[in-house]
Amino acid sequence: MSETQTGGVSDDPGRIIYELQEQLAEYHARIERLRAELQQTQAWRTAATDAHSQSEALRIEQATEIDKLKAEWRSEFSAAQQLRSQVEQLERLLDNTREALRDLQEDHTAMDHRAEGARSAYLAVLKTLWEIRR
Repeated sequence: MSETQTGGVSDDPGRIIYELQEQLAEYHARIERLRAELQQTQAWRTAATDAHSQSEALRIEQATEIDKLKAEWRSEFSAAQQLRSQVEQLERLLDNTREALRDLQEDHTAMDHRAEGARSAYLAVLKTLWEIRR
């Protein structure tokens, strides 16, 4: 036999070449698997980056919309406060007007009583004069 084994390795050059080719094929297959995994990882990373960018853009858009709504709310709240203040002022004016109207009605009633008294007195004077003339 021309093959001698030293420590489990064959001295046959054909066998050594064959084993090395097998190892090379295994390494090549492993490299291809790793390359495919790397490409998949890069694709996922790109997708994740894109999703993050879209998420960030959406967050910025939502924050802008929230700020816009807050500004509108503040404006509406300020307008409502001004209206509330104007309503209170109008209610005070209305109360003052009602009070003045009550005062006028009381004055009118008092004047009616005085006028009725003066009329009665005038009629009494006329009656007396009429009776005297007769």
